[in-house]
Amino acid sequence: MCCMVLVVRGSRMPMDYCAVWLHIIYMTLCFSMFVMQPLVVVIYTLYKVCMYRWLGCRGCISDCVTVPLDQVVAIWNRYQTVLRGYKERSEDMSNEKLLEERQRTRDLRFAHPPGEDYLLRCREKEAQRDKVSSLFQSVLGLVLMLALLLVIASNSNVSERYMLNASTLTALENGSCLDREKYQGSCHAPYGEACNLTENEDYMRFRSIVTKEDWWKWASSELIALAYNADRAFSQFGVFCDSSSVLIGRPRIRKYDINPEECEAAKYLVTSNRSLADLLHVQSCFPEYVDNVSHVFSFGSNQNKEYQWDAHFLAVNYGKFSQYSYTEHQQDLPSSPAFAVFLLILLEASHWINEQATRAVVTEMTLYHPQTDLYTAINLLAEFPSLSGAQVTVRVSSTAVERYRGTWSLVCIMAEVVLVAVSMHYLYRTTIYVYKCRLKVWKSFWGFLDILMTILSWSYVVSLMLRVHIAEYIMWQLRVAYFQKYVSLKSLTTWDNILESLVGGMLLVHMIRCMRMMRYLSVFRRLGHVLNGAAKDVLVVTVMLLGLLVCCMLLGYLWFSSLLWEFHTVLEAFLSLVRIILTHVPFIPNLESKTNGYITSLGYLYYLLTYVLLYQLTKALYKAAFIHAMKSYVAIPGVDVAWRDIKVYAKERFQSFLRFIQRKEEVVDEPKDNTPR
Repeated sequence: MCCMVLVVRGSRMPMDYCAVWLHIIYMTLCFSMFVMQPLVVVIYTLYKVCMYRWLGCRGCISDCVTVPLDQVVAIWNRYQTVLRGYKERSEDMSNEKLLEERQRTRDLRFAHPPGEDYLLRCREKEAQRDKVSSLFQSVLGLVLMLALLLVIASNSNVSERYMLNASTLTALENGSCLDREKYQGSCHAPYGEACNLTENEDYMRFRSIVTKEDWWKWASSELIALAYNADRAFSQFGVFCDSSSVLIGRPRIRKYDINPEECEAAKYLVTSNRSLADLLHVQSCFPEYVDNVSHVFSFGSNQNKEYQWDAHFLAVNYGKFSQYSYTEHQQDLPSSPAFAVFLLILLEASHWINEQATRAVVTEMTLYHPQTDLYTAINLLAEFPSLSGAQVTVRVSSTAVERYRGTWSLVCIMAEVVLVAVSMHYLYRTTIYVYKCRLKVWKSFWGFLDILMTILSWSYVVSLMLRVHIAEYIMWQLRVAYFQKYVSLKSLTTWDNILESLVGGMLLVHMIRCMRMMRYLSVFRRLGHVLNGAAKDVLVVTVMLLGLLVCCMLLGYLWFSSLLWEFHTVLEAFLSLVRIILTHVPFIPNLESKTNGYITSLGYLYYLLTYVLLYQLTKALYKAAFIHAMKSYVAIPGVDVAWRDIKVYAKERFQSFLRFIQRKEEVVDEPKDNTPR
C-alpha cells in the first residue's frame, strides 16, 4: 500500500475514466514488485554470503563484489547443485570410496554396450513419452482453466437481477401507487364496471420532462407517489410501489451547477476594446457541466468522507452530455410526505435549481428485496444542456452486497484463490516472454492472447479486492443506518458490472486459446497450416483493397454528391437506381443538381459498379491466395498420440507415484542403527 500511495501521490497525471484501468494495472505491477522485493533482497544476501565463503575472503562481504564472470558461474552452479540435493564427489575421498569407483570403472570398461536397435527403440519410446507429456500438460491446463473460469462466472445470478430490474422499471413507469397522483378523485364503481377518472393536469411523468419547471412538477407528483406509499401500513415500513421491496431511507436529490470561472476565458481582450466573446459574436456564456472530481488521485484531500467515497470508488452517473459524481448541493427528502412537499416548495421558491447554471439533477433511491437478499440502485438523471430542452435517463441496477452466499460460494472462493496463484504464474511467464521478445511480441497471436489473459486476470484480482472493501463499508453503513437513511450502492453496482465484464473477457480469450487443442486433429491441423501460409498474402490484399476503396470513395465524392458514400448495401443501391430510372426516363439528361443534397442517378450507377468490381476483385485475390497456400502446403506430421500411448503414460506415472510413496514409508519405518562403531 505504501508503494501504491507513493505512485499515486507522485505522478499527479491528468486522469479520466477511460484511463482508470491502465493506472490500476500499473499500480498492480508496482505492488507485485513491492511484494517480490524482500525475496530479491534475500537472494542477493545469500549470493553475497556464498561468494564470501567460496572465495575465502576475510573482512567485509562487500569486498567480494567484483569477481570474474567464470567464478560467478562456478559459484552459481555449485550452490544450485547443493540446493537440488546432490552431493559433490570430492566430499568423501576415503579408501573404500576410491575402491568402489575404481571397480565400477573396470566393470564399465569390459561391459558390452547395448545394440543400436535397442538404443533406437529406447529413444523413440522416450520421444513418445515426451509427446504424451506435452499433450497432457497443454490440454489439461486449458481444460482446468476453463472449468475454473466457469465456476467463478456461475457465482453471479444474472436471471434474478434481470427480473428485479425489469419489475422495478415497470413499477417506476406504470405502478399502481402512481394512480393517486395521476388521476383526480377515487373510483367507487361497482365490481365489473369501469371508472371514468380524469387525469391530473399537474401530474408529470419523468420521461416527459422537457424544462426545469417540468422537473419541479414531476418531483411534487410522481416522486412523492414513489417515495411515500398511499397505504399507511406499507408506508410505515417503507414498502416500495407494487413490490415487496423495502425503500432504504428516503430519496436523495443532487444538482450539478457549472463553474462560473469557466466563462472567464470569454472575457479575454483580443484588442483594446474587443473581447473574445465579441469576436465570436457570443452574447452570453453557457458552458456544459464538467466533473472536477479528481478520481483515483484524490488521496489525502481535505474533503469529507462522501467526496472521498465518490472519488475513489467511481460512484459516477454517466449522462448524454457529461458525467456526474460528487456535489455539495444535495437534499434528502424527509420521512413525512407533507414535509417533503413543503421542502420542495421552499426549494423551488429559493431557486435551488438555477435557470442559467444548473445542468443536471439526479434523484437516487435504494431498494432492498428480502426474498432474494438483493439490493437495487435507482438513478433518475435529468440533464439540461446549455441550449434548451432536457435529456432524461433511467438506470436500474441490482446487486448483492454479500458476494458469497451459500455452499456453492465456498467453491467460488477456492476458485478465486486458485486464480490468484494462476495470475502470479501468468505474470511471471509473461514478463519473461515480453523481455525476450520485446517489439516482436505482437507477431505471435497466441503470445498476445497470453499477455491479454495476464492483464485481465490481474485486473479481476485487483477489482475483486476493491469490491470487498466497498462491500465492507456499505455493510457498515446499512447496520448503522438501520434502513432509516439513504445508502448509495452506485459504486458497488459499478464494480460488479466491471467484474462481470472481466470474467466475460477472460472466458472469451481463454475459449480462443482453447482452439489450440484443434491442432491435435489432422483436419484442423491442415486447415491451420493453410491459413498460416495464406496469412501474409491475405494481409497484403486487404491493405491494397482498403486503399483502393478509399480512392474510389474520394473519386465518388469529387464527381458526384457528397452524400454518395453513405453506408448502403448493394441491394439498396440497385433499388435506388431502378427507382431513378423509372422516374427519369431517359435518366442521363435529367441529372439532379448537386446543391439539392440528393445522389444523382449516375452516382448510384457508379456506386453499384464499384461495389460489384470490388467484390469480384476481393473474391479473386483471396481465392488465389488460399489456392497458392494449398499448393505449397507440405504435410507436416502432427502429434501422433494414440489412446494406447496415453494409457501407458498414465500407468507409468501412477506406478512412479506409488513407488515414491512406498519409498517414503520405508524410510520412515526403517529402524535407526545405533550400533557403536
